[in-house]
Amino acid sequence: MSNPDDSIIRLRNVSKSFATPKGSFKAVDNASLAIRRGDTFGIIGTSGAGKSTLLRLVNLLERPDTGEVHVDGRDVTALSKAGLRDLRRSIGMIFQQFNLLQNATVADNVAFPLRIHGATRAEIADRVRECLAIVGLQDKADAYPAQLSGGQKQRVAIARALATRPSILLCDEPTSALDPQTTRSVLDVLKEVNQKLGVTIVIVTHEMSVVRALCRNVAVMEHGRVVEQFSTDQAHGVLTDIAKELHYA
Repeated sequence: MSNPDDSIIRLRNVSKSFATPKGSFKAVDNASLAIRRGDTFGIIGTSGAGKSTLLRLVNLLERPDTGEVHVDGRDVTALSKAGLRDLRRSIGMIFQQFNLLQNATVADNVAFPLRIHGATRAEIADRVRECLAIVGLQDKADAYPAQLSGGQKQRVAIARALATRPSILLCDEPTSALDPQTTRSVLDVLKEVNQKLGVTIVIVTHEMSVVRALCRNVAVMEHGRVVEQFSTDQAHGVLTDIAKELHYA
């Protein structure tokens, strides 16, 4: 694990269970993780390994049953409602299914979080232009989601996630619904967001090509546990099958 002092995200011994018809299911089991500021960090594993649940613990979309979650030095589980709202301004998130407002224009989709946080009309207009420029969709401001390709929809989702100037971007399988060429274009945008804006990117994926293209460091999850962590240029000594697949495919 990274030195906690240089970590923007630190999870310590977190667990999360869900009730199911067959009884309690532990999605995350005593997992610990540290992610350095400015990193591009991948969380990989098979379906059901607990990757997405672990990601959602970072911004408390899911609250851990036990353990500690620290973001930028703050214990997020101890925050007030106002403190949690403030935290979430600093954490953007994108999803596999884009989650765009279908009856709103691209510009209005990007503006949505700014309106929630009380930005002025002028601030919203300026920031929407900035964010659409970052993702290369300045000419699509007045379009609707139904008029966009899958890759364009995901870029709108990235623009929306950047609207509040977050220091962290959480990405939950953002390319799994996209073809390889479109995936590359979305990854190029994420690289630019990381390199030019300094945003820490954490991406959950099962696609080894995504990890190779984007991530500097990786954690492997199995059965709710973080079983291995390594840098992507660490060619020797990995233990899990999925890590070996990443290095030797």
